[in-house]
Amino acid sequence: MTELKSSVNKSNESAAGPDGVYYQFLRHLPESCLLTLHKLFNNIWTTGDIPPILEGGFGGSNSKTRILLILPTIDLLCSRAACVRPSSGCINSVSKHVNVSLFVDDFAIYAEGKHLQHHSNNVQKWVSDNGFRFSVSKTTCVHFHRQRIYTEPALHLDGQPVPVKGEAKFLGVIFDQQFSFENHVKYLENKCLKALNLLRVVGHTDWGADRATLLKLYRTLVRSKLDYGSVIYGSAKKHVLRALDPINNQGFRIALGAFRTSPIKSLYAEAGEPSLEHRRMKLAFNYVLNLKSLPRNPCHEVVLKLRCLTFLLLQSIQGNENVDKLAKAALNRASCSGKVICLSDLKPKMNAYINSVWQKNWDAEGVNKLHEVLPSLGEDLHRRGEEAGRKRETAMCRLRLGHTWLTQSYILKNEQPFCYACDSLYTVRHILIECPDFQDTRRKYFRVTDLYRLFREVNPSRIVGYLKDLGVYVNI
Repeated sequence: MTELKSSVNKSNESAAGPDGVYYQFLRHLPESCLLTLHKLFNNIWTTGDIPPILEGGFGGSNSKTRILLILPTIDLLCSRAACVRPSSGCINSVSKHVNVSLFVDDFAIYAEGKHLQHHSNNVQKWVSDNGFRFSVSKTTCVHFHRQRIYTEPALHLDGQPVPVKGEAKFLGVIFDQQFSFENHVKYLENKCLKALNLLRVVGHTDWGADRATLLKLYRTLVRSKLDYGSVIYGSAKKHVLRALDPINNQGFRIALGAFRTSPIKSLYAEAGEPSLEHRRMKLAFNYVLNLKSLPRNPCHEVVLKLRCLTFLLLQSIQGNENVDKLAKAALNRASCSGKVICLSDLKPKMNAYINSVWQKNWDAEGVNKLHEVLPSLGEDLHRRGEEAGRKRETAMCRLRLGHTWLTQSYILKNEQPFCYACDSLYTVRHILIECPDFQDTRRKYFRVTDLYRLFREVNPSRIVGYLKDLGVYVNI
């Protein structure tokens, strides 16, 4: 009841509907009328049926119309609309041989064959009988096919022709005729590039926000967009999905303050975040597991057609050497038998498997400066309390990555740097632990002889003090 009052009070001063009732009138209804209105909407939501014309009720002969006009202003109904049951009348009006999707006010019909007009007529009849109306201008028909020569379907809705287009946007995902998702990836790329501009504004390497804040901004503003719908558009070809990798890499590069020549895999290891490929794999696994645990989900039946799915997933966790053999053996089996495994037990195993794949790829890195410092993924070498200040965080990150302006800028300028003291090739390792001419200065701050111990045992302030004493800190 409180939600109903709040929603009615927030309604705009718009024009009245066909019944001539203004929203201001609804805001001044007595408690008894509001209670009746509340029961009316709850009954509509529970049964899925619009009641007949109410005798003596508000709205008179146009009560059905008034209910529809109120719907957009009621936050309670809009928030619950995400839980529309598959048994609602609109969906039941379609044949069982046709797939439908309903989310809030977005409705889609999927049919194979030449009888889509018949099914759309059934839906239109239900809509007209219950006082609803489809917007023909917002309705689109997409013919999914892979044929060179084809005939576009001719569909009509409420007597008006439905435009046939090469793509349609449904629930934020653009579906094209060939399911290539190229246009959706381009749309997603442009959308994420705008969000990256905010990170650039607040991520200056000298005075910007700290690393933890920037990573949270990246996950919220950029990665959330990449994650949404990845279970669907993740089936696109690899060269199409690679267009999103530079966005992911640039986001980590800005958040970490890494130098532009830093290897991509080093950025993932330093940030503790997997690549988009591994990320999509994880989300797909979690989606399948969640779907298996929700038998009332409309997609559950489709997943059940993949026989022995759980068996294959468990085998893939243990190792993927014989995945192809296991897949063929599982598909040839008529049924699967085994113990029932809880969802909460499977998800950690899935995450462990994906992390093991990531670790295997990390170990296969040949020449990688960070691998010496961070051989095992998952360890956070960033000391938030001891690396206070964006400049110090950036400097320590670049030192761990082994790519700084002082040592790697020659890649951009074609000028090989050499140590001014011993005339050796300038590298982070040489500056921190190898240069013999810096030995006396180095002993004032630390005495470790390898990078692995240096970034674990030595306080970052002492490393920074050592670099400042050499006069090279500003060029990191």
